[in-house]
Amino acid sequence: MKKELRQFLRTNRQMLEASPKDLKAIFEIMFRSRDQVLCETNDGFRIQTDTYGQIYQRICRAANALYGTIGATGGYVALEMENSPDWIVAFWAILKSGNKPYLVNMRYPASLTEGILKTLQVRYILCAQTTQLPGAAIAITDLEGEYPEVPEDVFENELAFSSSATSMNEVICFYSGLQIAEQILNFQQIVKESPEIANHYKGQLKQLAFLPFYHVFGLFAVYFWFTFFGRTLVFLRDYSAETILKTCRRHQVTHIFAVPMLWHTIEKQVRAEVAKQGAKQEEKLGRALAFTTALQNCFPRFGSNVAKVFLRQVTDKLFGPSVMFCINGGSYLRDSAMELLNGIGYRMHNGYGMSEIGITSVELRRRPKDRNRNSIGHPFSSVNYRLDAEGILQVKGTSLCVKKMVNGETMMTDAWFDTGDRMECIDGHYFIHGRR
Repeated sequence: MKKELRQFLRTNRQMLEASPKDLKAIFEIMFRSRDQVLCETNDGFRIQTDTYGQIYQRICRAANALYGTIGATGGYVALEMENSPDWIVAFWAILKSGNKPYLVNMRYPASLTEGILKTLQVRYILCAQTTQLPGAAIAITDLEGEYPEVPEDVFENELAFSSSATSMNEVICFYSGLQIAEQILNFQQIVKESPEIANHYKGQLKQLAFLPFYHVFGLFAVYFWFTFFGRTLVFLRDYSAETILKTCRRHQVTHIFAVPMLWHTIEKQVRAEVAKQGAKQEEKLGRALAFTTALQNCFPRFGSNVAKVFLRQVTDKLFGPSVMFCINGGSYLRDSAMELLNGIGYRMHNGYGMSEIGITSVELRRRPKDRNRNSIGHPFSSVNYRLDAEGILQVKGTSLCVKKMVNGETMMTDAWFDTGDRMECIDGHYFIHGRR
C-alpha cells in the first residue's frame, strides 16, 4: 500500500476506536473524505461514477425529506432494494432521519417477509419504485426537494436483517453501532496477517458488489469493510455469468467475495472449455496449475502475478488480470475449485460467519498450499471460538448481534452461541466437517 493509503486506514481506525462506536460515528468517518469514488455502474455503454461526496449529499437530502415526511419514529422502516447506489442512500437516510432500517431479503417468500414486518411493526417501505409488501410505499426517487435539515440528535443506532430462510421461521438479528464497529475493526487484523487484501490494481481497489447487502456476508465483508476505508464498489446490471465476467474485466475489479455457487460455476466453465480441446490440453492445464501453485508457495505475491500471466488464456476469459483477492463464504467450496482459483492467481480464501455472529474468521495464510486445505482460519480479535464435547463450534464476543428474535420471541446473545457446525481445530485453524 502507498504511504497515503496506510495513513488513511490508520486514521479512520483510530477515529473509530476513539468514537462512541455508534452508527453516527461510523457514518461521519466513512464520508469524511469526499473525493474518492464510492460507486461505479454502467449501462452497457458508459461507466458512471459517484463519489463519496456526491452520495453524502444525496443521503442528506433524502434524510431531510424522510424526516419531513414521516418524522423520527424511532421504529423500523423496511428497506426493499437490490444492491445499488440508491441502496446506500436509502440505508443511511433511514438512520439519519431517526429511524431504523430493516433490510428486506429480496429472495424471501412474501408471506415470511410480511410476518417479519408485522413483528417489527413496520409502517413504511422504502423501495426503488413500488412494493407488494403491506405498508406505505416511499420511492427513493420521491425523497427530493427542499426540506429543513434533520436535527443532529435523532440519528438512530440499530439495524436488523434476517438469517437464511431454510427453516421458514421468522428469524431477525439486531445489530447496534458497537457490534458493527467491532466488525470493521477486525479488518486491521486481516490487513496485518494478509497484506494482499489491500493490494490495488493501477492505483484502484474495487470490490464487486455481488453479495446482497441485506445478507450478513454482503453487509459486513463487502459494504462496511471497504467503504469505511474509502474504497470503490462496482455494481452489476444483472447477475448473469456473462455480465459478472464482463463487468469485472471492464471495471478492473480487484476483490470478489462470493458464495460457492459462483466459484463452482467458474470452475465448471473452465474445465468444460479445456475438455473440449482434448486430454492433452487437460493434462497441460494440470501441469501449469502445479507449476504456478508451487511458485506461489515460494513467492506468494510474485507468484500470483506470474500465474495470471502464465495462464492468460484462462484469466482473460474469466475476470481478467486485475483480481487480487477473493473470499468464499456461505458453505463448502470444493477442493478442486479452491485449487483452480488459487492456481490461476486469484488468491482464494475461505471465510466463516452467520447472521447471528457476523463475519468471525477468514483463512489468511499467504501460501496456496495452506489455503487449499479449506480451513476457515482462526477467530478474529472480537470473538472467541470453542468446541463442545461433540465438536460443535460455539462463538462468543463483542461483534455478535445484540439480540435475536425467532417467531416473535426475543433471545439475547451474550452467552456462547451454538453454530451447529461440526469442526476440528488443527494448529489453531478450524476446519468444517458438516452440520449437526
